[in-house]
Amino acid sequence: MAISNLLTKTVIFGGTTEGRQLAEFCSQLQLETLVCVATEFGETVAPELPHVRYHVGKLDRNGMVDLLRETQPHIVVDATHPFATVVTENVSAACVETGVQYLRVQRQGEITQAAEDLQIFPDIESTVAWLNTTTGIIFATTGAKEAEALTMQTELQNKYSDFQANQNQYSDLIKQTKIKALEDLQARLQDYQQNAQKVIEEQRTSLFNPLIEKARAAIAEVAKEHKYTYVFDAAGGMLLYSSESEDIMELVKKKLNLK
Repeated sequence: MAISNLLTKTVIFGGTTEGRQLAEFCSQLQLETLVCVATEFGETVAPELPHVRYHVGKLDRNGMVDLLRETQPHIVVDATHPFATVVTENVSAACVETGVQYLRVQRQGEITQAAEDLQIFPDIESTVAWLNTTTGIIFATTGAKEAEALTMQTELQNKYSDFQANQNQYSDLIKQTKIKALEDLQARLQDYQQNAQKVIEEQRTSLFNPLIEKARAAIAEVAKEHKYTYVFDAAGGMLLYSSESEDIMELVKKKLNLK
């Protein structure tokens, strides 16, 4: 059955315990609810509930926009994992673009103040960069999406430690082979970091460009309404708006006796 054939009052982006609890709550209230989960596993562990159906599969921002326009919910609840920052950015941007009310679930007990020995990183790239400077066992709860970077880091650490401990026992040929393997693994890790940063920048651009265009359009409307000729950004001095005015180039050329 097509999603649009059913009235949807609430869309929940879940895949978490909070998402399942919210789905149960909406079912008890008899609210027609669509729960979006990224994987089949997310659907497998979700309970079958009256008034609740599921959308399975990863969605980018455009996919989320299409889904919200199709279902036309009253509200969207973002109950994704706290570390799924890209998903949260996409859900929020999709709600802005479609005009749907957005709510973000914040877990009780989330860290608000860093402990003395706690390291906080803004993204996986800076996390991996810090891991390059330390040793030990990594316990990761960031999800499968970031597993490649973290496992490569662990693999590099283990192979490097093994090489340091046993290099005196290796022949020159074996030593050169292991050094080459370490260099190749280091290059793969660096390549991952660079590609991940590129993807993040592209996602940020796709998220913020529509908002920037809307802001520019609003500035232009206000400037026209108040008959402003120019509007500048006071912080950076950048020209944000200029009205269509007379071109004085020919007058300047005439003043300078230029043809």
